[in-house]
Amino acid sequence: LTPRATDAIASYGERLSSLIVAHLFQGHGLRTVPVDARLLIVTDRRFTQAAPDFAATYANLQRVIPELADRVPVMGGFIGATPDGVTTTLGRGGSDFTGAIVGAGLNAEEIQIWTDVDGM
Repeated sequence: LTPRATDAIASYGERLSSLIVAHLFQGHGLRTVPVDARLLIVTDRRFTQAAPDFAATYANLQRVIPELADRVPVMGGFIGATPDGVTTTLGRGGSDFTGAIVGAGLNAEEIQIWTDVDGM
């Protein structure tokens, strides 16, 4: 099993959970949209421990997220993609790292990371 294949397989949990959570929120009346992190988080090719390309990622975030202003974007963390679209993972702590990347890229005043919380 190559590191590239490992990343492809490992990405399914985040991708599926984002869809599930977005649809669950919709069932409670929220206007949500699932967002595939691989379309926003640009990384290098170091599979299983990819490093983000902050400039490209921030440009993606600033282009895409404002278009979703009337909905709640639901995006998993931990995954990204190379510039040519190959799935990567950010390694241990990658979901929290993704939250920080998105917050910084959108100039957020605050981010909250809920780790090891029942129901999340």
